[in-house]
Amino acid sequence: MRTRNLAPFLFLIILWSSGQNISASEDLEPFIVSFMPDFYNFWEKAKDETLEEKISLWNRLFESKHQDFYQEIIYMGTGQDPAKLKASRLKDFLATLTDEDIQRMKGKEPIVQELISPAVEDLQKILPGEKGPICHYIIPSLNTTSGSARPFQGDMVVYYGLEVLSCFKKPEDIKAIIAHESFHVLHFRRLFPYYRKKYGENISLMAAFQGEGLLFFSFMEGLTVYAIEKLYPGVFRPGLIEKNVPLYEKNFIPYTREFLKDLQNFNYSTYHKYFIDGTKDPVIPEKFGYWLGYRITKSLADKHTIQEMMNWMPEKGVEVMRNEIDEILKQEH
Repeated sequence: MRTRNLAPFLFLIILWSSGQNISASEDLEPFIVSFMPDFYNFWEKAKDETLEEKISLWNRLFESKHQDFYQEIIYMGTGQDPAKLKASRLKDFLATLTDEDIQRMKGKEPIVQELISPAVEDLQKILPGEKGPICHYIIPSLNTTSGSARPFQGDMVVYYGLEVLSCFKKPEDIKAIIAHESFHVLHFRRLFPYYRKKYGENISLMAAFQGEGLLFFSFMEGLTVYAIEKLYPGVFRPGLIEKNVPLYEKNFIPYTREFLKDLQNFNYSTYHKYFIDGTKDPVIPEKFGYWLGYRITKSLADKHTIQEMMNWMPEKGVEVMRNEIDEILKQEH
C-alpha cells in the first residue's frame, strides 16, 4: 500500500494518456492520497470563526491546494451551476461541522486506510487476473458520499467522503464500500477506449451516462451490487436501500414500467430520481435503479460470468438487459 507520494501515480497518468496499457504490468496495489491533514489544519484555524470566515479559510487554506479535484469531481456533472452548487454545499457542510465530527474522522481514517488493501485483494477472488493500480482519495466530500468512482486526470479514481464513511461502524461494511467503488474503476477502465472515441479525451461522466442512457447506468450499478454480494454474502450492499427491498420486490413491475417510460427523457432529475434520492417522487422509492440493475444482472449471471458482463460495451449491455426485462414483464403479465 502506498501513501501520499504522487510521482508513481503521475507516471500512470502519462502512460494512460499516451495510450499504453498500464493494466498489463501492474497489480491492483492501492495508492492512497489523503487530503485530511490539510483539512484538519484548516479546521484548527477555522473552528471558532464565523461561517463567512470559515468559508474564506476553506478556500484559502484547503481548497486552493486541491482545486482541480474539487472542481472536476465535487462541483461538476450535476447539471447545476458549479459556483452555486459549491456555495450551497460548502455552507451546509461548514455550518453543521463540529469538533466531534473531526475526532470521529481522525479516529476512523487509519482504519479506512488499513482496509483498502484487503478489500482490493478480495476483489481478485471474483476478478482473477485483474491488473492496474487504483488511486484512492480520502477527502471531506461536503456530505455528498461515503465513496464514489470518477474520471480524474486521465484515469478512474476512487474517493471516500470521510465525514460520511466514518459513520459506518462495521469494518465489513467499509470494506464493501471500498470493493464496490474499486469494482467501478475496473469496469470503467474497460469502457474508456469506447468513451474516449465517442465523447473525446475529457470525459464527463454525466455526459457519458446521458449519451448511453439510464438503462446502461442501471446495468453498471446492478452488476457492481451483484459482484460485491458474491464477494461478501450477507453484508451491507452499497447502493441499495435495504429497507426499500420489500417495496422493490412487491412493486417491481410498475416501478420498472415507470423506469422504462423515463428512458426517453434522461436528465439530471431522472438520474437523481432512480440513483440518488427519489423521496420526493410519489411513486418510486429511492435508488430503485440499483435494484433494477441488480435483479436483471442476477438473472443474467445464470448464463454469463461477471467478467464477461464487464466486457460488454454499452450497446450490448443495453440490448441484453432490455431483452431480459421484456422477458420478465411477459412472464408477469
